[in-house]
Amino acid sequence: MVTELEERVEFAENPEPRCACVLLLDTSGSMAGEKIDALNEGIRTFKEELQGDPLASRRVEVAIVTFDSQVQVVQDFVTVDAFEPPLLHASGQTAMGTGILRALEWCASARRSTSATASPTTARGFL
Repeated sequence: MVTELEERVEFAENPEPRCACVLLLDTSGSMAGEKIDALNEGIRTFKEELQGDPLASRRVEVAIVTFDSQVQVVQDFVTVDAFEPPLLHASGQTAMGTGILRALEWCASARRSTSATASPTTARGFL
């Protein structure tokens, strides 16, 4: 967990406005095989593309919420340089509605938590 002091120090070092990005990812059984492999590759490519963009690499903060039979926060919001793509596995049913609600809650949470650090935040969710 990041402390308020750490958030303020990070903001002083990087005063760019933030864009909170929640990746809402289907890891249900229907994603088994090539689909989950492609999703894992896509997450790695996503990180590489963000790192290669000078503006995005300073502004985007990534979180990952997965859904199968359950909804899990796999990655809390982190900066691009701290983001480590997880290796996802497919199983279970598809709790998409619950996943969407959880991702929306995270976007709202990002807007509230960063307003205290004086860093303007835009939140985006991707399904």
